[in-house]
Parts: sequence; structure tokens; C-alpha cells
Amino acid sequence: RCLSDWSSDVCSSDLMRGYHACSKCAEFPVREAYFGDGELRPLGDGEIRVRGISRTYSSPTLIYHYILRHSYLPPKEFLDAVDRLTD
Repeated sequence: RCLSDWSSDVCSSDLMRGYHACSKCAEFPVREAYFGDGELRPLGDGEIRVRGISRTYSSPTLIYHYILRHSYLPPKEFLDAVDRLTD
């Protein structure tokens, strides 16, 4: 199912009843403001799927936190697909 706030190129999937913790942070569940409205929302309860040019990427919802707080760098095609959502 695709999130109504996002393009159909980014979909939530396999949502769980609980949350996965970040092994590097004490906060549980991890909360980040990811819709641009400043409201902190929990992450770690499922996956997102991002449609790239040659493939669809599946990653934990915590990927946003990993990129923002821990300098994780996903593949360029993933980042390009996310950038296209904001065009």
C-alpha cells in the first residue's frame, strides 16, 4: 500500500505491530520528522519500497534515520529515485 502523503513511487509495506530499535541509539522507538511538518513520528515498524530506474529497492523504514544520524549512504540509484520524488 502506498502512503497517501507520498508519491506512488514510495510505498510502505510489511508493517509490524512493534518497532525495531537502532543499535546505535538509546531512543526507542526512534522518532524523526520526515513529512516536513516538524512532527516527530516513530520509525522502525516496517519497510519502504522505492522504485528506481532498473529495480525497486526495499529497505527498513529506519533508513531515513540511518542516513540522517549515522551517515549511511545507500546506492546512488536509490538516492536518485528519492530525489526525483521532490522534483
